[in-house]
Amino acid sequence: MFRYAAGGTDGTNFFAVGVTELAKAMDESSPFHSSDLKSLYVGVYRVENGKKITGVTIPDPLPTVQTFALSPDSRHLAVLESDQIVFYSLPEVSEHE
Repeated sequence: MFRYAAGGTDGTNFFAVGVTELAKAMDESSPFHSSDLKSLYVGVYRVENGKKITGVTIPDPLPTVQTFALSPDSRHLAVLESDQIVFYSLPEVSEHE
């Protein structure tokens, strides 16, 4: 079972999609435990063509509503990992990519 989230900023070149993989199948009536979260994959994509720019996988993600964000200038991805926020620099992308 998977959970999805997306984020971005109007007027920028990128958006991010997070996909959380659960360790076991669950339905809406199943009790949830943080140990049910297996991993979180966050991919960053170009707005104009959907081309993947980069991606990171975080094992054992935190059980929060939103665990990642793009910077307003589209140069960094911030991801909540364990007890800290980790910043990833995004690669420079030319207009022709």
